[in-house]
Amino acid sequence: MFKMFLLLTSISNIGASSLAVISTTQSLYNEITAIEQSIKDNSWFLREEDIYLYQNKEYRNKNEILEDVIKENPLEEISTSSNPNKIMLDVNSGKLDLSQVYSTKKDDYVKVYQNTYGNVLLPSCSEVNFIDGCIQSDESARERALDSYVSLGNIRIKYSYDNSNWRDSTEEAMTAYKNAKYSEDIQSSLFYNFKGLKYNAFNQNDLQKMKSIMTPGIYYDPIDSNAGDELSKPFIEKRDNFGKTIVNKINTEINSTLTDKNENLYE
Repeated sequence: MFKMFLLLTSISNIGASSLAVISTTQSLYNEITAIEQSIKDNSWFLREEDIYLYQNKEYRNKNEILEDVIKENPLEEISTSSNPNKIMLDVNSGKLDLSQVYSTKKDDYVKVYQNTYGNVLLPSCSEVNFIDGCIQSDESARERALDSYVSLGNIRIKYSYDNSNWRDSTEEAMTAYKNAKYSEDIQSSLFYNFKGLKYNAFNQNDLQKMKSIMTPGIYYDPIDSNAGDELSKPFIEKRDNFGKTIVNKINTEINSTLTDKNENLYE
């Protein structure tokens, strides 16, 4: 940056002929001094301003420089879900670590998988059209993750009685189960076994679930046990079929009675 002073002068009576008669150093000095004094006497100050020189171009202020820089290097706004404390690569320059800037657009995300060791497996390049960070592999990320779970070198048989305390043997699993604090709170209970499933008799949610898969019906319990062979026995029938069933039993009972008397009733 340098300063520029603008002066306006009205010198007009100094010509080239006056310089031609100067023959001594003193005379030359006196002439130059006279010119300087004439400039001072016949000029007045206009203004003082700062001039900025950037890439061999003069600018009147810093904003003009910034405008040209932005035109040559346009700023791009990025929406990110990243942690602001982790995306800054250089605090002094404001440079970001692009590897830590995560987009908020769904289309910019790729699916990754986790192997048995808890490591994230990036997709192969053929899966994601060769984007940055992909893995050169003939197997997809899913296949590589599955391989880690089914590899014979990684399989370990474990046992547990509560799906929580896993041990290497059934004996160790039983000991761990008995030592668990919640085993002291286990209470005996009754269960209905219906269609291969067990339902807690004292749990209302279980009872409702069991009833929801049952077929509505009517239970017949005779008051008079001498009503006849067919009608003296209790039975259960579907609600929609109960009327027809009870009529058939009555007809059977009547026909049985009349048969004993050598009479038959035909409908």
